[in-house]
Amino acid sequence: MRLLASSLTGMNVNVVRQQVADIAEVLCGRTDDLATALAHEIMAEVELYQTTASVPFDRVVRGCATNLREVLSAIAADIEFDPAAAADVGTERARDAVPLASVMEAYRVGFRGIWNAAVKEMAGRAQTNGDAVRLLTTKILAAQEIFTAAMASAYRDEQTRRRIDDESEREILIDSLLHGRLFEQWSIWEAADCLRLPAQGPYVVIAAESSVGTEALPGIESKLRSMDVFSAWQLLPDLQVGIMHVKNGKQLANALALVSRIARNRVGVSAQFDDLRDTAQALRYARVTLRGRPDQGPRVTLFDGSILSTAAVSAPEVMVKLARPTIDCFAELAADERDVLFETFRVWLENDGSLRTVGELLFCHPNTVRYRLHRIEQRTGRSVTRPRDVAELSLAFEVHRLLMLPAANAARPAQIP
Repeated sequence: MRLLASSLTGMNVNVVRQQVADIAEVLCGRTDDLATALAHEIMAEVELYQTTASVPFDRVVRGCATNLREVLSAIAADIEFDPAAAADVGTERARDAVPLASVMEAYRVGFRGIWNAAVKEMAGRAQTNGDAVRLLTTKILAAQEIFTAAMASAYRDEQTRRRIDDESEREILIDSLLHGRLFEQWSIWEAADCLRLPAQGPYVVIAAESSVGTEALPGIESKLRSMDVFSAWQLLPDLQVGIMHVKNGKQLANALALVSRIARNRVGVSAQFDDLRDTAQALRYARVTLRGRPDQGPRVTLFDGSILSTAAVSAPEVMVKLARPTIDCFAELAADERDVLFETFRVWLENDGSLRTVGELLFCHPNTVRYRLHRIEQRTGRSVTRPRDVAELSLAFEVHRLLMLPAANAARPAQIP
C-alpha cells in the first residue's frame, strides 16, 4: 500500500493517507449498523442465503461485523490486513455445508457494500479529492482479494478435514457392523446416518472376491447411487464388502445386474434383512455363497434365506459334525456319481416329490429318478416316504452343499492348464 501511496499526484501523500484513515475510522465506528445493512444486502442478493436456514441472519451479521472491523481498522492504521476473521467464516460455512460459490458471492456483495459506504462518506466531505477516493478504492479491492482468498482456503481445508474424518468414521462404523459390535438402537441410528443409509431395511450384504488392495467392484457406491440405491463399502484383505439398502425386489434385481456387469470375480449376496444389527450374520451368509466351485454357476450368487439354508450355516462346526455320518455313506462313490444322487434329491425336494417333473428337469425317465432315490435310501437307511427322514436328509445334503463341498474344493490343489 505504501508503494501505491508514493504514486499519488496532486495533494501531499500524508494528507491523502490521513483522509483515507479518517474515513475508515468513521466507518469502523459504525460497524454494527454497517454489518446489519450488509447482511440485509447479502440475504437479498445471494440466492442460497434466501432459501436455507443453515446460515441464520444473526450469524451473517456477526460475520460481516468481524470482517468489517478487521478491514476498516487496518485501513485506518495503514497496516497490513489480517484475514483471520475471513478464515473463521470460511471454516464455519464449510461446517454448515454452505456451497463455497455462495460464500464467495456473499463476500463480493459485502465488499461492494463497504465501498458504497466509503464513497457515500467521502461525498459528504468537500475537502476529499480524487486521490483519496482512488487510494481507498485500491485498499478495499486489495482487502476483498485477501479476505476472499483466506476464506476460500480455510473453507477447503475444513472441507478436506471433514471428508477425512467422515471417511474414517464410516470405516469404523462399517467395520463395527460387519463384526457385530453395535447393539444399542441409538448406535444403529447413528451408524445409518453416518453411512447415509436408511435406518430401516431391507438391506443385503454383498461380498465380492478381490485381490489385496484392489477393488473387486470399482466405483460401485457412486454407480449404485445413480440408480437411487444407497450403500456403504469396505475393502477387506480378500473381499470388498458392501451393505446395500434395497426398496423392493425390482431395485435389488437392477442393482445385482449392475454388480454382475462390473464384477471381476465371484460375488456372494446375503438374503434380505431389516435390522442393521444383523449385518454380521448377513456377511456370513454372503461369504457362504462364495464357497462353491469357481467354474460353476453365475458370477453373482444370492443366498436364498430359507430355513434349511440358514440352519445349515448358522453353526458350521456343529452342522458339519452332524451331517458327516450321512454324507460318509456315499464316500466310496465317485464324485460325479455322488453329485448326481444329491442333485436328484434336491430337485425332487424342490418340486414336491413329482417324479415326472424331476425327470423332465434332469432329462431322464421317472423310473431313473425313482432308482436314484432308492439308492439314497439304501445307503443312508432313511426313507423318502418318512417326513422326519426327509428332513434329516435335506439338512445333511444342504450342509454338504454349502459347507463341506466348498471346503473340499478349496483343499484340492489347483489344476495347471
